[in-house]
Amino acid sequence: MRKAGFRSTPFFCPFFCLRDYGAIWYILAIINLMRFIMTRLCEVTGKRPVTGYKYCIRGIAKKKKGIGLKVTGKTKRRFNPNLKKKRIWFGDENRFVTLRLSPAAMRTIDKNGISSVMRQVRAKAKAEAK
Repeated sequence: MRKAGFRSTPFFCPFFCLRDYGAIWYILAIINLMRFIMTRLCEVTGKRPVTGYKYCIRGIAKKKKGIGLKVTGKTKRRFNPNLKKKRIWFGDENRFVTLRLSPAAMRTIDKNGISSVMRQVRAKAKAEAK
């Protein structure tokens, strides 16, 4: 049960607080935070979600002898990349590597080989770390 004036408590946290809500709510808050940290990102191509609009249209098209289509509304939406978790055998290190890949990245791996792609991914990660 939430206490009155919980913002004035000395340990205010924008997420659910252990003291006020209990351990289960705290765990759910951490999971919710992880959704933003672990982005939907292809590890090879760098594809990520983009924003756009969904259009609501009414009317009859001009080619069907109508007056034309009219946009009656515009709603923001998110276009997520088609990512799949793949476990690929990495022969150089004699182990499996698990990657989140888009279909374009899978084709790149088929074409260039996993070792050259992993070299590029690690070089890119090393450059971002600096």
